[in-house]
Amino acid sequence: MKINLSILCIFLALLIFSGCKNKSTPDSSLLNGLTTSQLTDSLSRLETLITTVKSQDYELALSYANRAFNLANSTKSDSLLAYACFLKGMVFKNHLADSAFLNNNNALDLAVKTGYTSLLPKLLYNQAMYYRNAEDLNNAVVLLDSCIAMATLTGNNEILSNAFNALGNAKYDL
Repeated sequence: MKINLSILCIFLALLIFSGCKNKSTPDSSLLNGLTTSQLTDSLSRLETLITTVKSQDYELALSYANRAFNLANSTKSDSLLAYACFLKGMVFKNHLADSAFLNNNNALDLAVKTGYTSLLPKLLYNQAMYYRNAEDLNNAVVLLDSCIAMATLTGNNEILSNAFNALGNAKYDL
């Protein structure tokens, strides 16, 4: 009886573990048919999910950011990787400021390298705020000036407004 029970347990364990698959990285064969626009839409959807849950559930937001990073990394596209680094920086912003700064800086480097101009105003604004929080107002003002120029160029009025407000607040701190 003990032998039958142990054989049954081993059989069930093998059956269960044989069906398990690591789903942390997407299957590259599934990505071959997708366009960059579709992948950007997927990352945009993940950004919406991250924005929605980041203040209530850090772990869930981090899992969404990791999904975005794995998706972008599997495509070998620097512009998608810049977007994914931006998303990871968003998640780390309130919990790990140094990691948020580094991810945002990596995203900024990749966005400049690839000419991903629509993301540049957000990245420049975030970098300026990191410098402002570190009380390095000179670098913050320079980055805000660049942010205003890029936001004007891309037509990102939300970031343009935020940058002008931050620049006005920095004036009082100087």
